[in-house]
Amino acid sequence: MTQPWIKICGITQNKDADYAAQLGVNALGFVFYSKSPRSISSKVLPKIIENLKGSVSIVALFVDPTKDEVSEVLDSGLIDLIQFHGNESEEFCSSFDTPYMKALHIKDQFLPLSVFDKYSSARYLLLDTFSRKVSGGTGKTFDWSIARDAIEKTSREIIIAGGLNSTNVEHVVKAINPFGVDVSSGVESAPGTKDMTKLDRFVRVSVVALFVDPTKDEVSEVLDSGLIDLIQFHGNESEEFCSSFDTPYMKALHIKDQFLPLSVFDKYSSARYLLLDTFSRKVSGGTGKTFDWSIARDAIEKTSREIIIAGGLNSTNVEHVVKAINPFGVDVSSGVESAPGTKDMTKLDRFVREARSVRS
Repeated sequence: MTQPWIKICGITQNKDADYAAQLGVNALGFVFYSKSPRSISSKVLPKIIENLKGSVSIVALFVDPTKDEVSEVLDSGLIDLIQFHGNESEEFCSSFDTPYMKALHIKDQFLPLSVFDKYSSARYLLLDTFSRKVSGGTGKTFDWSIARDAIEKTSREIIIAGGLNSTNVEHVVKAINPFGVDVSSGVESAPGTKDMTKLDRFVRVSVVALFVDPTKDEVSEVLDSGLIDLIQFHGNESEEFCSSFDTPYMKALHIKDQFLPLSVFDKYSSARYLLLDTFSRKVSGGTGKTFDWSIARDAIEKTSREIIIAGGLNSTNVEHVVKAINPFGVDVSSGVESAPGTKDMTKLDRFVREARSVRS
């Protein structure tokens, strides 16, 4: 299961936009529909997104607008994608020189694929819950089996919305395997006001505890906090030790030769992820130095294990690594710091943007 494209909709405040972007979401939605409690004007949009620096796609949502209403917002030069959420025709949606997403409201137990062909020019199709009262942001789900059946029969990029929240989004992604998910009310404390904790849980930022040759008690003490999702073992821990905790783990393998035998992957068969990092006699990780990435590429081509690349990554090389190696993931520390342990927000923003640009 790959990480879905994630859009947070109904943004009305600068702080919410900044926080969602820092979580690494793909897109932020802004509502230009006066009847919505999340509606904003094109005049305030620049202020809300002033800190984003192109790190996420900016989506303008409309419900049965006039051509002039859409054009006024597009004239800001800030919009990457239009979302049409009403009864707009394909001809109208495609009349702007901007990619668009078309929402389809599910109210029956059957979704004919012909409706997908009706909007053949749409970049994405969004399936949302039908309501006679509001267009989106209902907080109510629809029968997801309808979406699953449709997704299995089409190559179109389908986004799921409607009643999503942190308690059901993982199930939806696993059961339906959509291209993306879109949430608004499910991460709010009030209409238009995002809840940081709900955002965290929805995007599912995993908390990873890193150890280097720890004792069992040292690991258990941290796990007892109840806050850890994944353990990262970065020393010479055995597979038996790593798997002795009832928590998924990642095992770091330090590359010091020109050859990485696949047998080392089998040595840690219980690991959820394997992380390839630069070998150093002085420190375990955070070296700021790269290794020969062709070693990782060759290994990844020969295994189905989920491999994460670390070691000397930064905003200037991460795009190349993702393109050349195609790892499951990347891991960075010193490459986004202003000092050891202090992250640089600009470097973080650039790193995430460059890493995501390959697969966006």
